[in-house]
Amino acid sequence: FYKIMNTTRECGCKGHRSCLKCEEQFNIQPIKQLQNVKRIEYYKLNEDNSHLERLGFSGIHIIPDFISLKEEFQLIKDLDNLPWDKSQSGRRKQNFGPKANFKKRKAKLGNFHGFPKTTQFIQERFEEVSLLSGYRTVEQCSIEYTPETGACIEPHIDDCWIWGERIVQLNLLSSTCLSFVPYLGDVDRYNLKDVEQYPQVIKDEKVAFNPFKPDTVAASNELDKFPLGADMMTEASDIM
Repeated sequence: FYKIMNTTRECGCKGHRSCLKCEEQFNIQPIKQLQNVKRIEYYKLNEDNSHLERLGFSGIHIIPDFISLKEEFQLIKDLDNLPWDKSQSGRRKQNFGPKANFKKRKAKLGNFHGFPKTTQFIQERFEEVSLLSGYRTVEQCSIEYTPETGACIEPHIDDCWIWGERIVQLNLLSSTCLSFVPYLGDVDRYNLKDVEQYPQVIKDEKVAFNPFKPDTVAASNELDKFPLGADMMTEASDIM
């Protein structure tokens, strides 16, 4: 059993992660990611969500129908003409962006030569969203989740050093459930301790700090805490 879990399986899973295929093939008992959940709160679109804010949870912004059905079908067709890689927990993925070493806080281009032309219109449309003013995509991922493989992703925090304050997701083809749970772990993970050193990008539902606009930089009270030369505009986009 441990030999199986410590090797990369044909499905793409490795370590403690598994999907329906390798669970059946190797009789693996999946690890339950969300245990002892006492209650579930829901975000309500276009309604009052102060009940979440009282719990210290905010920052969700949902835009229905961000792209049209025609654009969606063409986008899926174009992405399927590009190579997919097997990932863990039943997923397939396409990664476009530099290679990041989170511990050393270094990034290099590697084999990255740019984003797919077919997704250009999406990044351009980001500019129409006021909360994405100054947003620059550094990594773009296409991630496929299918019920046939039990595809999922375990709770995590996108690394604070390079991905920035704003994470954008575009959900396609089916309904999506995105779950959030409190993080009670070590602040040394995900470079969380860096957060206090960075200027607050979004404040009161507006962009308070945009490194590409001098007026917001000058107005930022946090500027003196921001290390010059740091990655202050790096953020990520997921197409799911």
